[in-house]
Amino acid sequence: MKKIYEEAKTPYQRVLESADVAEQAKRVLVEKYEQLNPAELHRKIERLQEKLYSLASPVRGVKHEI
Repeated sequence: MKKIYEEAKTPYQRVLESADVAEQAKRVLVEKYEQLNPAELHRKIERLQEKLYSLASPVRGVKHEI
């Protein structure tokens, strides 16, 4: 038995190729995609993670009871 796989595609590529998605939705998606800056997205995720970690960390002197 020999398995044949399709070429790997991102979800973005699959949406653009799909006949089930309206052309207007695809245009909006393409415009949004072209405006993305991976480096800025990475920095934003790191800032949000730091904020989340600071909120999740226990505060000194305060005891939380379960």
